[in-house]
Amino acid sequence: AIEELNQLFRHTQKTYGTALRALETGDRALAEKACRLEDEFDCIYMDARDAHFRRMEEGICAPEADFSFIEILRNLERICDHSENLAISVLRN
Repeated sequence: AIEELNQLFRHTQKTYGTALRALETGDRALAEKACRLEDEFDCIYMDARDAHFRRMEEGICAPEADFSFIEILRNLERICDHSENLAISVLRN
């Protein structure tokens, strides 16, 4: 679970950084890359969420960790969504 969160966090940083550079420079190619990274994030996110639910069902994960894990996933997803919005604003100009 920790490795999944680390992977998602690194991907979020990459997506945000790419979107921010696209916004700062007006670089459409970077904006398109940020959008692709967000799509990739969605796949990784779903895999991590599904793995978490399996761990919960199997009793591997402590119930106390459920809320924190899901909230972290949701917040990283929101950051990536906002990053994509920044990239889209570049593509619309």
